[in-house]
Amino acid sequence: MCMKSIPPFLKLAPLLLFVFHQSLTTAFVVPCCYCSSSSSSTTLWRRKYNCWGQQTCLWMKASSSGIKRKRNSYHSKDNVYASRTMECNRQIANLVKKKPKGYLEKALKIFDGMDETQRDTYTYTSIISAYASKGDAHKAEKLLREMQELSIRPNVVTYSSIINAWARRSSRDAKAAQRAEEILWELERLSEKDSSVKPNVRCYTSVMDAWARNKSKKYSTKGAERAYDILQHLKQLSTNDPSLSPNAFSYSAVINALANSGEDKAVEKAECLLNEIESSYYNSTNLDDSMRPNTFCYSGVINAYAKRKSGPDPRKCEELLQHMLNVSKKYDNPDAIPNAYAYSAVLLAWSKSKLP
Repeated sequence: MCMKSIPPFLKLAPLLLFVFHQSLTTAFVVPCCYCSSSSSSTTLWRRKYNCWGQQTCLWMKASSSGIKRKRNSYHSKDNVYASRTMECNRQIANLVKKKPKGYLEKALKIFDGMDETQRDTYTYTSIISAYASKGDAHKAEKLLREMQELSIRPNVVTYSSIINAWARRSSRDAKAAQRAEEILWELERLSEKDSSVKPNVRCYTSVMDAWARNKSKKYSTKGAERAYDILQHLKQLSTNDPSLSPNAFSYSAVINALANSGEDKAVEKAECLLNEIESSYYNSTNLDDSMRPNTFCYSGVINAYAKRKSGPDPRKCEELLQHMLNVSKKYDNPDAIPNAYAYSAVLLAWSKSKLP
């Protein structure tokens, strides 16, 4: 067919198609379906946006069959709330992680600005973690109870943060360690019904550390016994669940708790725990770095002999100090190199001793 035989209106078809395509890719403004704010799009895909910058209503696409209009996954108001929740959770988590000046106040401002239906487990857990980092255990636990009233299920991180918050207070609050342990048993009972919230090693170690931090003379003996019993309980659980095997920090927390009591039996238990962790690591074919004896384990036992109520044993302290040096060289264990705390414990033992 020659060009002369083509009808005149068909000759304009390419030009009309070009103009039609350009009209589709031109920027236009559409209002948000929930707050009446507006946003524009300059691409071939035309979208509506809500006030939080999320795609909400429809899109247009040029095709051979004309303009197609389709609803997308963000159209419902519930999904818009979900996108709002995700954005707020991200902002709060970044504040808690980076900890800029006034991060708690900023995180609370975002939290208070959210609708009650928009808050979820991650929202509460992030705020609880922020309170825990400040050592405000009362407000952290208050949020946990609020979650339970609203039927928002807490996770292991939620409980772990609260336990850690109480552990931080145990050095100045005699009852904080007891409260941390109660939260741990609450989590254990909950895990019997829901295995997804099973307590981990960190939860148990935090409670043992809480008893070790307790400076009250009234609870020093009780704290040593409770920390030791929790370690034995954890070892028993690990027989069926290897993920609950105690690590070096678990042992060091209990050793420090035993050292603070000053009882002769407690000192013996502390040294037995040190021998146990040494044999399990150095005599094992598959070395587990989490069980590598560290400075806190050794210095804790030295401190136990230095603070013994029946009288310090400076010679034993020096013997353990030399043992640390030998172990660090023999097994190439940099974690066993004596620190200032180990040397000061030896000096304390000699200062209290009547030996020449």
